[in-house]
Amino acid sequence: MKKTSVLSFVSVTGARKSTAERYLRDSGNNLQRAINQYYMENSNQQEENNSININDETSRTLNSLFNKYMDPTDNTITDIDGTIKYLEDMKIAPDELDSLTLLYFLKSKSMGIFLRQEFVSAWRKASISSIESMAPYIRLMTSGLLSRDPEFDLLYKFTYGFLLEQDGQKLLPYDLCIDYWRLLLIEGKYKGNASLVKRLDQWCVFIETEQQRGISRDTWDMFILFIREIILPDPEEMKEYDDMAAWPSVIDEYIQYLRENKLMV
Repeated sequence: MKKTSVLSFVSVTGARKSTAERYLRDSGNNLQRAINQYYMENSNQQEENNSININDETSRTLNSLFNKYMDPTDNTITDIDGTIKYLEDMKIAPDELDSLTLLYFLKSKSMGIFLRQEFVSAWRKASISSIESMAPYIRLMTSGLLSRDPEFDLLYKFTYGFLLEQDGQKLLPYDLCIDYWRLLLIEGKYKGNASLVKRLDQWCVFIETEQQRGISRDTWDMFILFIREIILPDPEEMKEYDDMAAWPSVIDEYIQYLRENKLMV
């Protein structure tokens, strides 16, 4: 078994030397076949068109970069510490919208974790392999998402699923939803629209002080529609609101709250 093949396998995958030797032995010392077999067995997210090509300099560079952030116990994913370090290296704060855009771009399935496969695939498609070029790309992507409703809706809906912690979970904590409504809507999509931001802020106050219940996906998804159809055209009076329309009950309660507190005609 060639020492250079073992070193190349370790460099690309981040695996231990003993693991590299086993896969190379099983593949008849075919490096490409060994690497592909390793990823097929160690990542449920492997896609046929994402097979790692060890002759691709970009793939080697990206895999080496990923190795800096991978989970010490599972080299196919990052852990929380690795993701925080990645954000630090990109000079992106964890609580800013660019951080969420990054995890959306990398198809993160849960907070603070993303897959090696998605990392390599996404950055290869973007033709970027240096940490210095990644942050400007993500910041530009954020601007694009904020400026186009269909693209923003994908990010908005991604966020709810991304925040779920368990399979079968039906509700998100209301305070967590408030944090992300503020990030996505007040500090993001509608920043600068004072009348609309005022209503969004009142919504957050209502959820925090009056509603105080978990938020369903239906409520989360319908709220962005409520903004576009009811609040945005007429933030002051919201004349398009209809008591008989099929809005989630929490939205009807919000309107009642505004009327009772003389915050709306």
